[in-house]
Amino acid sequence: VSTQLTQIPIILTLLTWTPKDSSIYLLELLDKFVDHLGGINMSDTNSSEQRIINMTLPSDIIDRATEVVKNLQNIFDKLFEILTSQENELKTRDQEQFSIPIDLNKIHQTAFHALICILDLISMKQFESFRTVLDDYIKNKFSSTLTYK
Repeated sequence: VSTQLTQIPIILTLLTWTPKDSSIYLLELLDKFVDHLGGINMSDTNSSEQRIINMTLPSDIIDRATEVVKNLQNIFDKLFEILTSQENELKTRDQEQFSIPIDLNKIHQTAFHALICILDLISMKQFESFRTVLDDYIKNKFSSTLTYK
């Protein structure tokens, strides 16, 4: 992953994460990414349609959100890679040697929550132009047979 894609450390770190990295680190990374999206996620409003029409975001949130949607395909690819990972794929030698447990369910829940936050973001008026990017991703780039289950 090129650093030309983003200069936002949390996004860059997520995009460069590999299964060889610690799953304990992964959960912390996903939590930080969801926190990064926390100011963006507007799911607690009453109506999605009302949010699309009426919601105006502060400029700092728009800047963070813009970086997320600009890297949408790479972020989705990484989150789906995490969602389809199995426990044995995430265990490092240290975790096996010292019997450090992996909370795979928590990792998957947090990655799924991040996906929902991003989809919520794309539903907002400020980012409606990225819906075509999402549609293209779903139709032409998404390929994860385990995720379909």
